[in-house]
Amino acid sequence: MKQILTLFLLSCIVGACADTDVALVWGDKGDRYAPEDVEQVVGKTPFGYPVWRGENARAQAFLHSGTDLGGVELKVSDLKCGSYRIPSGSVKASFMEYVMADVIDTNSYGQCGFRKPGEYDSLLVADIIDIAVEKDVPAGTVQPVWVSVEVPQDAVPGVYSGKLTVSGDNFRKVSLPFVIEVVDRVLPEPSEWKFHLDLWQNPYSVARYHDVELWSKEHFDLMRPVMEILAAAGQKSVTATILDKPWNGQTQDAFGSMVVKTLNPDGSWTYDYTVFD
Repeated sequence: MKQILTLFLLSCIVGACADTDVALVWGDKGDRYAPEDVEQVVGKTPFGYPVWRGENARAQAFLHSGTDLGGVELKVSDLKCGSYRIPSGSVKASFMEYVMADVIDTNSYGQCGFRKPGEYDSLLVADIIDIAVEKDVPAGTVQPVWVSVEVPQDAVPGVYSGKLTVSGDNFRKVSLPFVIEVVDRVLPEPSEWKFHLDLWQNPYSVARYHDVELWSKEHFDLMRPVMEILAAAGQKSVTATILDKPWNGQTQDAFGSMVVKTLNPDGSWTYDYTVFD
């Protein structure tokens, strides 16, 4: 069965592109290419592991072309296993966005540590899962695409097939098939997970980015989808700061204090915990 699936997936990768000038291939979740590394893109098998019911499975594809692509959009179909379905609403396809980084010397500092000015070169790294629904892809560049499948807990075990489709203003749409094997094991809801996840959050950056008043209803409305993503990943804690620029501002994105401290004329202090609460 696994050999048949492997052959099917490989044939999908080889025969995926309907437009000779546009290439769309599956890669590996761990593959990262600089925007100009088109020649290094290697097709691989997506979702190459059994997935539990209730699990979020992920895969990565790469799009590139010899000409500029305008208004590129992503779409994922329902996943089908005979008469059973995982609806397309449970599947997301998103562009990956490049951010500026520096070359990491793993033999010394690792990811964190002091950088001497000019010691490391700069480079672009595909890091952010973008919220853009469409974008332009310049000629001769690699555009990563992140695909996630939230398998329902009541999904019927079996091998489901789906299709990632890329379309745009100036090229024929390109489709890339894939299969995902759902096994008869159930992952509990994130609220029931036993491990501890604690990713720092910076509410101040959300307000600054969207140019809204701190701690206003608009601010909390904008934070809600961010917190929902964290909750879905198993997070059960929130970051509350009581000092300005905690951690000595090492995040390079200053946190404020959620406790207002006032020095009174008589030398005593008054504390306002409204925001903290």
